[in-house]
Amino acid sequence: MRITKYFGVLLIGVVCLLGALTETAFCLGQCTAPSTEQQSSLTVYVSHKFHVPKEQIQITEVARANDACFYRLKFVDHIPKNRDRYVVLYLSPDHRYLAPDLLDTTVDPLVVELKEAAKVREKVEDNNAPYKGGSRAPVTVVEFSDFECPYCQRLSTTLEQLLDEHPELIRVEFRYFPLPMHPWSKTAALNAECAFEQSSTLFWKLHDYYFENQKTITPADLQVRSLAELNKSPYFDSDRFQKCVVDSATASKIKKDIDAGSALGVASTPTFYINGSLYNGAKSKEELESIISSAAAEQKSAGVNTIAEHSSAVSAELHGSTR
Repeated sequence: MRITKYFGVLLIGVVCLLGALTETAFCLGQCTAPSTEQQSSLTVYVSHKFHVPKEQIQITEVARANDACFYRLKFVDHIPKNRDRYVVLYLSPDHRYLAPDLLDTTVDPLVVELKEAAKVREKVEDNNAPYKGGSRAPVTVVEFSDFECPYCQRLSTTLEQLLDEHPELIRVEFRYFPLPMHPWSKTAALNAECAFEQSSTLFWKLHDYYFENQKTITPADLQVRSLAELNKSPYFDSDRFQKCVVDSATASKIKKDIDAGSALGVASTPTFYINGSLYNGAKSKEELESIISSAAAEQKSAGVNTIAEHSSAVSAELHGSTR
């Protein structure tokens, strides 16, 4: 390891002496962040590269990435009347190259994946969210969904099939992520949360109704049809529901899910996580079954079955402990 480090230092010195990076801060042993002028040039480059209007792009974060003088830059695309998107790129020490990732060959990728998955699971999984499946299931699927999104409807159908076939293998958590371009999806999210406030059964009843009738529901008849569906249950309290829908606390719960998703980079639906690994779009049943089987096998090989046990196992792995 020490030889590799010294060889790297020697190589950098040779490159500098040859003049490839002469008089740069990197060769002088200093790490300098890109100047305001350089950031402006980088913004123009990214706007051209990704075909986005220059006026929409802004660098919101500039931070030293590691001890090799790379800088982590967060470019945000401020989309009018929609949620912002962003991309993280790494700037080379000579401020010439941008890369989407830095792969440290001195670190085992499997350990990195365990660390990242553990971090994501802590952020994304919520025991208070609506869920179906086994409470001790080895595989947790967290879906950020929109009731008006046709691809979300397809994913929901596929997950339901897998739950029926493997009820103790999978736990599916639902998180609200209504998109701004859909006229009734946010109100539907409020309704679903208020149904959940009364019972999990009522939530899933409304959840299924929205997806089954997605093509015919309109903003004008959404509430009438929602109440008609919920009133079929003898345990439904209509007055309590209608007070809940206009309660600011309910809107805050929806916003909490949206903020959590946005912080993770969710920008479209469906976006879902399987044991902390990110996936997008409506996968086929065969694809999902393969992914879930692999995740279950990984959990079994680690000797864990629940979310809590998974977190403990990852923590032990990262700190060199034994179980």
